[in-house]
Amino acid sequence: MSHKFKMKVNETSRGLQAFLGSKYVMIVDPSPNYRNSLKQFMLNLKMKNIRCVSSVKEARRAMLTLPIGLLIVEWIGSEENGLQFHRNLSREKKNEMIPFLLLSGENQRQDIILASEVGVISYLLKPFSFETFVEKISALLNEVTNPNPTKQKLRNGFLAIDEDELLDARDLFFEALRLDPKSAKAYSGLAHVELKQQNYPKVINNLKKALDLNPSFLEAHRLLLDVYEKTQNHDGMMEQASLLHQESPENPKYTLILATLYLKKKQLNLSESFFRKTMQLAPSLADSYKGLGHIAVERKNFEKADKFFQKALDLDQNDVSTLNSLGLTYINLGRFSDGLQKYRQALSLKPNDHRILFNIAQAYEKQEDKKSAYEYYKRCLMEKPDFDKASRGLTRTKTDSP
Repeated sequence: MSHKFKMKVNETSRGLQAFLGSKYVMIVDPSPNYRNSLKQFMLNLKMKNIRCVSSVKEARRAMLTLPIGLLIVEWIGSEENGLQFHRNLSREKKNEMIPFLLLSGENQRQDIILASEVGVISYLLKPFSFETFVEKISALLNEVTNPNPTKQKLRNGFLAIDEDELLDARDLFFEALRLDPKSAKAYSGLAHVELKQQNYPKVINNLKKALDLNPSFLEAHRLLLDVYEKTQNHDGMMEQASLLHQESPENPKYTLILATLYLKKKQLNLSESFFRKTMQLAPSLADSYKGLGHIAVERKNFEKADKFFQKALDLDQNDVSTLNSLGLTYINLGRFSDGLQKYRQALSLKPNDHRILFNIAQAYEKQEDKKSAYEYYKRCLMEKPDFDKASRGLTRTKTDSP
């Protein structure tokens, strides 16, 4: 150990002792080797009050009785990972100010960006040396004892949002922008304020300003995708989902969105590719099979559609959309009795759905049962009076009605 580094260790040790007092250092890592190494590092820094646990669940239990002054937490976790743990603690008054060092074995740019977005101020990649560990602990101590004023404004702004104090939150984010006009997170905060008030144009405007300053701001991209979804902006959804899929190719949420959007655009080959990718990533998700069923219907391959819709129904037995689609498939296969059975099953779950009523009417009309068709067209128009196709169906079948 060099003389210079020894001085650094002693300085960090004194700083930690002064900051922690009698409080504990909590080490949370599923690996016994890393727990032991980190404990030894802390002993080297002359820390005595150290608690090592293997999971966030154990950490929460220990925190009920131990005063914690520093948390060192592995990213990976089965029920609640390190990042979720940090986010949840930051919303708890008694724990929100505990310094937090996040560990990860994944050297991925998007992980580092994501950690910084939710307020993690110190992030350490495995494997690391004692020297690197000391540097991180020293920097973390400096951050919590001499906090950046912009970051404090941002932190207090997001806490104000959690308390529904939106005027205070807006003021805090504007103050952060006065301190740092290039703060992408301040614009993101303003977007969250507007989102609480459902002012979607202002949400979008603030998120775009945030992304102009930091194009890699994934939280802003995700929120923009959610807003575009709420406002049915399909082009915006496509742009954001494509970008997020590039950053997180194993996330089935983005593959499913892309698959669905390509289906709407009738780009069936691309849609099928993304539905199949979603199926690989999330085998128990019924939407993938349902989407492939709709593609088969578009291609007039009703036998294949039947198989996909049946699989979707196995995964979600009470999905009205799948029951309705399966009924339509059976009608196209000439299996009128089976088709009507599925329609009625769907209607029992959603009695006022005009689309199901219309499909039943069409099925009866195809069987030349104009009396029944007329009744269902009439019921359909009661639910949706401006449905032109139902109006024309009612006119066609009226002559034979009582």
